[in-house]
Amino acid sequence: MPTFTRPTDFSSTSARSIGDSWESSEHVVDGVEMLTYNQQNDPWPMHVDSEAAAKTSYGGVIASGGNTISIMYRLGHEIYNRPDRRWAFSVV
Repeated sequence: MPTFTRPTDFSSTSARSIGDSWESSEHVVDGVEMLTYNQQNDPWPMHVDSEAAAKTSYGGVIASGGNTISIMYRLGHEIYNRPDRRWAFSVV
């Protein structure tokens, strides 16, 4: 079965130090984008129904966890998917 390993320059502790950080651009999510994702992929009331969501501890519609992690992956490509950082796959 194929296994995924980190980019080669991140694959050993000697390549990283405590306190290292990497930055990506900002990504602003507008309400239409969030609601569209929620309706298609995670249609629980707290994600799609303003009236029902207002009664929750959140006080209104919130983004789906799937939506937020998708954005995190998208922004992660700016950090990891660069010519000087190669991805490695191996068969174990």
